[in-house]
Amino acid sequence: MSAPPIISAAAVELGLLSASLMDAVEKTARLLEKDGRSGSWEVFWHSVRDRQMVEPGGCGVCLAHGRSDQVKHLALAAARLSSPVVGQNGQVHLVFIFAIPSAMAEEYLRAVGALARTCGDRAKLEQLLAATSAEEFAGLLDTWVG
Repeated sequence: MSAPPIISAAAVELGLLSASLMDAVEKTARLLEKDGRSGSWEVFWHSVRDRQMVEPGGCGVCLAHGRSDQVKHLALAAARLSSPVVGQNGQVHLVFIFAIPSAMAEEYLRAVGALARTCGDRAKLEQLLAATSAEEFAGLLDTWVG
């Protein structure tokens, strides 16, 4: 049986309201609670919260991840903020959270590398910022990262 797609429309929030970067990261991580791939959400959230968040190249993106034995399949959640929040490298418009099974380092590194390249491509970022539905946003990410 093949693994489910890395991202689904259910794990995308367009227009996320958030007062801070940590709040945005937590709300985005909660999207993975809905699909059940994060296992115990509290264990997963502690794993995310305790790791460094990365804002590559000041491009308005925050990347975070959590790793747990309870995560069964690599998953990605994403949020486009209704208003940017302040990060270490400027304003953040997009938040991405990976849920990583403990034993799945290679697949995660491939996926995060693909996402980092996407974040460095202004045209692709503009497509994500302009997406009109969660399905469109997830489809773009699945094509580029999945």
